Amino acid sequence: VAQSIYPNASNYYRHDRERFFNFLRTAYLRSLIVSVGVSLFTFAFAPVIIDLLSKGQSEGSVNILRLLSIIPFLSCLNIANTMVILVGDHSKKLLKSTLIASMFFIFSGSILTKTFGMMGLAAAIVATELVLFVVNSVFVYRMEKSTFLRVHGF
Repeated sequence: VAQSIYPNASNYYRHDRERFFNFLRTAYLRSLIVSVGVSLFTFAFAPVIIDLLSKGQSEGSVNILRLLSIIPFLSCLNIANTMVILVGDHSKKLLKSTLIASMFFIFSGSILTKTFGMMGLAAAIVATELVLFVVNSVFVYRMEKSTFLRVHGF
């Protein structure tokens, strides 16, 4: 989603900030709504999806898919932050947040996988998406507080 809205968002950001905010809020809200639908569908139909893909059901696989079903929503939470970072030409902040999230994933993934197996790895993936959202939110808030507040509806 971020790649598809970036060209218009960048143009609006440079030429018409009000239009940028309206465009970004609309795209953000729509992507959140669609991602909630995808996440709920995946969660609800996890047994069927696992059965179709593996020709048999495994309770562990169903639980892992259900845990991972939140990922589309969590990824979409970060769209607004990513857009503000990119259009504001703060790409070094994006690199820094990716590095922080990667280090967090390596650390948490190692511990959780060793302790809980595949379910731990899935939990580490979900936690990393949350960490990435929080880190990017902090960066955007510190760089452009008023933009952060407008984009997130405060």
